[in-house]
Amino acid sequence: RTRAYGKNGLIAYFGNEPDTKAGIDDLNRLVDHTCEAMDLAASRDFDMALCVCNFGIGHPKPENGYLPAWMNPILLKLAEHHNRHVYGLHVYLPMDIREHLKALEKSCERLKIPMPRCVITEWGFDNDNTNDLNGFKSRGISAENFAEWCIDVCNDDFRDWLKTGNLLGIC
Repeated sequence: RTRAYGKNGLIAYFGNEPDTKAGIDDLNRLVDHTCEAMDLAASRDFDMALCVCNFGIGHPKPENGYLPAWMNPILLKLAEHHNRHVYGLHVYLPMDIREHLKALEKSCERLKIPMPRCVITEWGFDNDNTNDLNGFKSRGISAENFAEWCIDVCNDDFRDWLKTGNLLGIC
């Protein structure tokens, strides 16, 4: 379903869970750095693809159903390089696993750009700071039941995004 991108068909993982609670100066540096990296990776000298952002669940926190405005330059740059770079994110239960994708979709609609192609680079169960449970084993879920859950999530929660190609895959 996907074709090879960049040199040797590889996509470089660029950034992992950047701090979106930082001050605006740091966020602007993150945005500039990410946009410059996308341009550089797409240049003739490098000819490679990036999986950018890779935000942790709940980051950045959607505001009224949209991603914060400081994200707009990254979304616009992803639209400019739509067939090359992808948007990475992490989704974990018990937090809302669709909230970020919905906010991303609405933000792109407001900017009148296509939704970037996305890859969920981490997913599963995590600690939501309400208890000490972390992962599926601490919740008493077997590996077989966890695998069934993974399939159900793809078939139910992510089906529409997978069908449209906006969600390329889940790692």
